[in-house]
Amino acid sequence: MKRWIAISMMGLSPWTYAELPKPQWARPGSQTLLRVMTYNIQGLPLPQINQGKYKPLGRTLYERRKARNAPHLVAIQEAFHSNAIRDLPRYSRYPYGATGLGARPLRISSGLLILSEFRLDQYDEMYYRDCSGTDCLASKAIQRARIKVPVNPLEYIEIDFFNTHMNADNDALSSNAESRRARMKQVRQYLGEFISRHRFGDLLAIFTGDFNFRVGEPDYEVFRDRYQSRSMSEFFSGQAHPRTLDHQFVMSTENGAGAGGTHRVRVEPIAYRRSFDGTSGSGAQYSDHVAVEVDYRLTVLQ
Repeated sequence: MKRWIAISMMGLSPWTYAELPKPQWARPGSQTLLRVMTYNIQGLPLPQINQGKYKPLGRTLYERRKARNAPHLVAIQEAFHSNAIRDLPRYSRYPYGATGLGARPLRISSGLLILSEFRLDQYDEMYYRDCSGTDCLASKAIQRARIKVPVNPLEYIEIDFFNTHMNADNDALSSNAESRRARMKQVRQYLGEFISRHRFGDLLAIFTGDFNFRVGEPDYEVFRDRYQSRSMSEFFSGQAHPRTLDHQFVMSTENGAGAGGTHRVRVEPIAYRRSFDGTSGSGAQYSDHVAVEVDYRLTVLQ
């Protein structure tokens, strides 16, 4: 089943590489801004959940896109309902994206969705094998896309972009200890088996999602430290909620790319925002989570 989204932006399309001379990796010294959002939209297919909220949420993103202050990449979790998969791409009008893995026997889908201003050149995904309690009713999974972020019409910086939703605690059908064991197994599958599929380490990587772990917990530290990634929840500790479950991690290539890589990119986090929390200017509150947005300045070193 093909899951690529391609939607006309009615004049807002990014540069179409096929209509230009062959783009090249950006020259040393080149810079660009990349704005990334991760958002658990609480899209459970339950009667008490407002399944009409995806249209206004999508429209808000579209209005921000017209104002040129929207996230370039959006990682969505809990897009379980068909209305979410239909309405978020349609009303936000992002030109590119991918829905995550679908339902399995006796389980709903992964609920994952990526929306993007830029074309997804490569795409991969994987179900988690382990789960605990009611989380086993969903097909929790990982998405990864390789994306060329434009610096100008002829130059780009290539990144690996990840989205995931991991096992939660506080479940009526399993203890917190069981939930945490399942989540640690998911962390190890993500960091080992899934990442090993790719030429990982050659490119800047951004890991997003509802990880369901908190700063300082063992699975959080394993995830952060395995590839020496930087946590935005720690970098912006004064602005991030201290018990947030929604994180962005960044692994730069500033100090050298992996084996086979030739490009080095510095990534500087320059702003952190909590969106869709109901406060003035942030957007209406559509979920029991808030959206986390981070602005990154990317600089080519080599």
